Order: sequence, then structure tokens, then C-alpha cells
Amino acid sequence: MRIDRVAACLGLLLSLGCERAPSPSVTPEPPAVAPPVNPPVPPTPAVAAPSAEASGPRAEISEPSFVLTAALTAGATPAAPASLAVELRGAGHFHVNEQYPVVLELDVRDGATEKPSLRRADAAEYTQAVARFTVPVTRAGARTVVLGRMRFAVCSAENCVPESRNFAVAIN
Repeated sequence: MRIDRVAACLGLLLSLGCERAPSPSVTPEPPAVAPPVNPPVPPTPAVAAPSAEASGPRAEISEPSFVLTAALTAGATPAAPASLAVELRGAGHFHVNEQYPVVLELDVRDGATEKPSLRRADAAEYTQAVARFTVPVTRAGARTVVLGRMRFAVCSAENCVPESRNFAVAIN
């Protein structure tokens, strides 16, 4: 039924348009040219500047929706633990989901940490701009490696995206 109505209206419009012919004395103006439209520029990922403390080994995962950085302070010894800073920031039009049950799991090879599993309450800072965890790591041998896995979510105005990423940072 709708198709019949649309077809009838279209036929009427076409027939009305065909009856009008420009008069020979009037010259039609050329159509206005629309200014060129620049293609949209993709948002640039927000990359956090590394903190002054995190001057040692680091791992960084940059995606269109987030940047995840894990960095250790340099010069850790068995007597003086290193500080592992894990930081998550939204990129482009994404932000950190403050309500998502974030989990940071750490496995320290040839070393140790006091708390191998951290949640949102353990974060040094947790806002829409940044989720930052700071964890002491002690060395037990010549080569300590911190293996980590972070589960989190980032959101845009349209939706939220749960993510899970693995990382590794070695203390030489």
C-alpha cells in the first residue's frame, strides 16, 4: 500500500517537473559549487608522558581506543624494590570506564610482589582520564620479568568496550 502511494507521488512530481521548461530569454545560473569538505581526521591517541620515576624498562600498548603503559623504575636490587607503574588512558574520544570491575594480575618471574592481583580499590588513581596502579617489585635473581594482564573497559559516547591485554617488562 505504501509503495503505491510513493509511486503515485513520485509520478506526480515527475510530471509537474516535466511541464516546466525554462524560457529562452532567461539563462539559468550555474549551480553553486559546494566548498570542498575535508575528510574527518581520526582522533590522535592520548599518550601519557612517562612519569619521572618510571625511567627504566617499559612496555606500551597503543590502540585506537586506549593506551596501556607498564614501566619500572631503573636500578632495582634485591634490597631496594622497583616500583611498577601500570597506567591506562583512553585515546581519541574514549575514556576509562570507572564502573567496570578492572583487574590487574601480575606474575613476577625471578622476583616477587606483595600483591599479585589488584582491583579498582588498589589503584593509586582511578578516574575517567586515567587508571594508575603502583606496585613494588623485588628482584630475586639476575633477570626479573614482570608478566601482567589487565582487564578493563573504555567507553565512548555510543558504547563501552571491554578489553584484556597482556604485557611483559624485564629488569635486566
